[in-house]
Amino acid sequence: MTIQGVDSNSELLASAAKEMGRELHGSLPLDARKLKLNNRISQLQVEMNRQTEQCMALQKEKQLAGSTVQRERTSEALHKSEEKVQALALMMLHYCSGLQSCMEQDRDHGSESERTQTPNMG
Repeated sequence: MTIQGVDSNSELLASAAKEMGRELHGSLPLDARKLKLNNRISQLQVEMNRQTEQCMALQKEKQLAGSTVQRERTSEALHKSEEKVQALALMMLHYCSGLQSCMEQDRDHGSESERTQTPNMG
């Protein structure tokens, strides 16, 4: 995932979001944690889609703006909307990292169960 205007701070933010996401809702049982993370990811996706549509509408509005004042206002609103999309993307990264951690735990737990249930034939 690339964050617009990538610089060292953006990279640090993305890295921190991933790292903290791995522990997100870690105290919950695995199934409850997955459910909570999936629900939040769905909510974020809806909001990201809405905000992205708003950005596109503002870009069109900016192109059609007649006066300089109208263009400046639209530019300002567009900038804020783009910042919201970036913040939502960072939150999405955070929650997806948590979900990935769940999947890894689930896979590791499944492997442990298979080892303990499989009789040693050797």
